[in-house]
Amino acid sequence: MSYARRVAYNTVIQLIGRLLTTGTSLVTVAILNSGLLPEKWGAYVGLTAYIAFFATFADLGVNTLYLRELSAKPEEADDISARFLGFRVVTAVIMLGSAPLIALALPGYHEFAGFIAILALGQFFLVLNQLFVSIVQARLLMGWASLSDLCGRVLVLIGTVLVFKELPANQHLLGVTVVTVGGSLLNMAITYLASRSLVRVRFVLRPKEWPGLLRELAPMSAFVVFGLIHFKADSVILTILQPKVDVGIYGNAYKIAEIYIMLPGMFVGSLFPAFTQTALHDPQRFRVLFQKAFDLILLSVVPLILFTVLFAPYIIAVLTRYNIDQSAYALQILCLTMIPWFVIYLLEYVLVAAGKQGKVGALEGWAALLNIILNFIAIPHWSYIGAAYVTFISEALVLVLVARLFIKVFKYIPSLQVVKAVLGGTILTGGLCFGVFTVVSDLLPRYMKFNRPVEVVFMGVAFILFSGLYILPAYLLDWLPPVLRDRLPRRMTSKNIW
Repeated sequence: MSYARRVAYNTVIQLIGRLLTTGTSLVTVAILNSGLLPEKWGAYVGLTAYIAFFATFADLGVNTLYLRELSAKPEEADDISARFLGFRVVTAVIMLGSAPLIALALPGYHEFAGFIAILALGQFFLVLNQLFVSIVQARLLMGWASLSDLCGRVLVLIGTVLVFKELPANQHLLGVTVVTVGGSLLNMAITYLASRSLVRVRFVLRPKEWPGLLRELAPMSAFVVFGLIHFKADSVILTILQPKVDVGIYGNAYKIAEIYIMLPGMFVGSLFPAFTQTALHDPQRFRVLFQKAFDLILLSVVPLILFTVLFAPYIIAVLTRYNIDQSAYALQILCLTMIPWFVIYLLEYVLVAAGKQGKVGALEGWAALLNIILNFIAIPHWSYIGAAYVTFISEALVLVLVARLFIKVFKYIPSLQVVKAVLGGTILTGGLCFGVFTVVSDLLPRYMKFNRPVEVVFMGVAFILFSGLYILPAYLLDWLPPVLRDRLPRRMTSKNIW
């Protein structure tokens, strides 16, 4: 199978897996939201955001560097794996072990130190899992990663149902926390078993090599940690400065945004080995590869984001019955933030492949500092809405800085022809679909509007219609980029249309 076909196969497998895991996660979130009620739901959101910080610090950029090493030196995979696994376990124990201790000194978190200790164990399993995911990713066998993720989330869903069915109300939050750890353990176990057939997985401690590895990881660590701050600092600061109900409102929107954050990784991650091999040594092939990736990301993701902006109240209503309008407004702002984020993700991945992670980390550092300062200014006055706008401002700044660095490093500006197709498709079909479904929604009986299965079907039909019609204006007006235009049937022109 050719490399292009393997990338396409992996992307399709990941897309199918992501659709299944997304559906499972949304059902779990809906159950959690209804069962925990706004106050405890806000506490759960704050706890997961807090532990995510320490998980990222535990990562230290190891996964990205490990994947790059595996892609560049596949013949040394066993030795590289042994070098990274021992280091990964020790650093994860230190970083995640400190999370409950630090929580004891923080307002809004000190009463939940026990819960944080349990969540830290689950994050430990996920941190190790990322190394095993890197192994199957380097070999373009991401089906295993998708399967393990789905199995873990299904276990969490089943466990969550049992928690609310079997345990008293005062133990629901604890039960959900324990179930999350079980899902993480299953996820890691499946990926570990898959990776053993590809690489000899050994736990070896080589402390003499760690100082050099830390120096090598320092730029990558800054890149990964500062990047996370843009999407997690707001939830942590909200938990400290605002009531738990506000954190829950923001969490409703944030759970949707978190799903979208993962989407570019499915495609760009499969291309990372190719970017590593071509970024510095084959400029012509690199530009062709990058342009295709850039076009496909914008064509596929921007419509999804704008669809979410249009239908945000309906989407939130599927997840919760509380504070729908407030959560929908926050979701609309966060979704607009996703547009620069997807482009940033691609640009930064390419720069890392070219060994420029130090410069990317420096840019992310300044943006993260600005993000924290603005959050401390905005959240006391505008709560979760201020947090959402700060996220958008900081991501827009990062896009400008990273794009400038990309052009400087590669002496190349990608074609923006695809923007016409994106704008034409989303504006015309988005307006049409939103108008039609607003009328249909107004005509529905009241009891149907508050029936979750009906709402799910309603949103599914809206999304299918939107997706089917979105590409039509670009197709008719000859706006599609070559990567898609050459693969479609002979397109219509104004001459043969009229």
